[in-house]
Amino acid sequence: MSCQLASENRRELFFKLIKEQNAGSSLEQSRKRMSEEFKIAVSEVITIEQQGRFNQWPPLA
Repeated sequence: MSCQLASENRRELFFKLIKEQNAGSSLEQSRKRMSEEFKIAVSEVITIEQQGRFNQWPPLA
């Protein structure tokens, strides 16, 4: 399933997700929070997370 968020929004979500995880939030907590903030399913958050890790999006780059 393709994500409905625009590319810049996917990158923003990924950035916020990683920052939350680095600040001490669990995977589940951070994914749920991003799901609520961006109004998408947790499964879509996970897909974006995988894309971001694979492509080394900021803050990983």
